[in-house]
Amino acid sequence: MRELSRILLELKKLEPTIHNLFDGLKPKHYDQLVEATKSVANYDTVNDTFDSPTFAMNISTALKQCCDIAIHMVIKNEPSVETASLKTMINLLQSNWRFDVCGRAGNDLNLIKFNKATIVPLATDLRLLKNYLLLKAGEAVNRLARNAADANAYNTLLETVYFRVILLNRKRPGELQRMFLRTYESSEIKSGEYEEFEEVITEVEKLLIKNLKRVVIRVVSEQKGKKTELPVAVNKKKRILTPWPSEQKEAVTFFFNKNIKMKKSPKRKDCEEIKSLYPELLANKDSLKIKTTNKENAGKGTTKFTDRRRKTVVQLLYL
Repeated sequence: MRELSRILLELKKLEPTIHNLFDGLKPKHYDQLVEATKSVANYDTVNDTFDSPTFAMNISTALKQCCDIAIHMVIKNEPSVETASLKTMINLLQSNWRFDVCGRAGNDLNLIKFNKATIVPLATDLRLLKNYLLLKAGEAVNRLARNAADANAYNTLLETVYFRVILLNRKRPGELQRMFLRTYESSEIKSGEYEEFEEVITEVEKLLIKNLKRVVIRVVSEQKGKKTELPVAVNKKKRILTPWPSEQKEAVTFFFNKNIKMKKSPKRKDCEEIKSLYPELLANKDSLKIKTTNKENAGKGTTKFTDRRRKTVVQLLYL
């Protein structure tokens, strides 16, 4: 409505006989409508550019919707000349608007997107943010110690804690907002639970696992009317790990050598086949564990961290 109001104000300046938007939606005022749009979008006649190309491209849709509404209002009373006039206006917007306005505005919009600089926060920036959050959180704690009913201090403490938790995990803020405090507090950093991955992950990833607390929460996503639930890692059943002797690793690596080179996970029938070849050697392994181990072997060497990236990650850990 604000955009249409700005167009109407410019139309009144260009054509004093126009008193409302209905008067402006006539084919004879099409040129004035184009000029009004260029004026509102700050069109530069010298450089042939728009300062607000998005407005110039989107306003045509709103104008066509206004024409449809006007046709509906006119038809309810009685079909008349106004109906044909409004339909002609819609045809003009559909056929000529892209040449008069949208073509130049689209080029300007693409140029702005292409030249837009991407600002990436550095580790020093994140350090400043964390120090600021710690300062505000400390002040809020002191205020709550003096007055436990201080709502502003409580909200400040709540927001600072939320931002600190989400600092390195910005993809799912909605799920974090709905997570209970007891769920976060009950999760523990369990060392030695993922021994099978020690040979696969890099030194930087080991440092991340050691220093960061990992909490996976329930996620319900809707897609085509279906709901999918991911397991809650905090309350999941602890996995029983069975060590892999060197003989088992050598047999699996030799059998799936082609899969490892192609970095493909084996199928279930392949895992059952190797179990039939080595029934005694792989008696304590099921097909899922064999498939997982082969996938880990296939991923060896695929994750590469340069010294610069490793330094940045380490700086993030010690903010």
